[in-house]
Amino acid sequence: MFSAPVTPQQLPSLFSNYAFQYQLDPMGFYALLQFESENRAQEALRQFNGKTIQNVTITLRSRQQIQSDRMDTTEDFISETSCRNSVLARNGWIFLTDNSRIERYLVEFAPSKIFSEDGHHWISAQNTMYPEPNTSFDMQALQAEWNNLKKHKPTTKDMERLARTYNILCGKWMIFVPTNRVDAIWSLIARGVVDGKLRRTAKVGTSRKGRVQSHVICMYTTNWLDTEEREEVAKQIQKLLSHTEVKKMSYKPDLYTYLGIYGGAMEIVDSKQWK
Repeated sequence: MFSAPVTPQQLPSLFSNYAFQYQLDPMGFYALLQFESENRAQEALRQFNGKTIQNVTITLRSRQQIQSDRMDTTEDFISETSCRNSVLARNGWIFLTDNSRIERYLVEFAPSKIFSEDGHHWISAQNTMYPEPNTSFDMQALQAEWNNLKKHKPTTKDMERLARTYNILCGKWMIFVPTNRVDAIWSLIARGVVDGKLRRTAKVGTSRKGRVQSHVICMYTTNWLDTEEREEVAKQIQKLLSHTEVKKMSYKPDLYTYLGIYGGAMEIVDSKQWK
């Protein structure tokens, strides 16, 4: 297996001459590629590693290399914290496995103190009373169908049909918060997830060393086509943030992320503003 930092919609075309299976990382920007043989994997490594194709620089690394790197950096990093037995770091994500430790987790893994340069891109909060989203679907078939749709102007009904056909129903409300406020805002959201107010998962982007930036916080719903669920979660978010400076948010389906839809009117299917 090799980890390749490519957007999901580029995988079928990049590796069209190879028989492989792949599993999307939840971030939507990495994939684990499993080739039909070690020889084919090594051939792909020689052909692609370090090259720039379709404006993407490909880095292929063996799963053993990736796991070894993460073990060296992540275990030391987590072992220094008091809630080390309740935290898991994997594939660029940091997870809390015991929600009774949420308050220590929010202090020791505050997004302003965790850096993407160290391999940690997302910090999450989860509530397992809600079902996990589907991340197993035929990306090649989805991409082929999307390529045909793009020849014309895709409609909302086209996107809803794709979501149902491939069972990609998860979506997220998104807010953007500066580094000097991200810890406080994220704490409100993470507690809301643990308390069962915000469905299964929320995540926050980590920091860049020496930079003040805008951090995205995503709060997921199980079905973006379920407008009642979307509205219910939106109301809970507004309540949680009512005494903060955050006064707007937007909603994006995961389907749009997988298809590489960024920017423009089509990216956002719902938005809220409040006083």
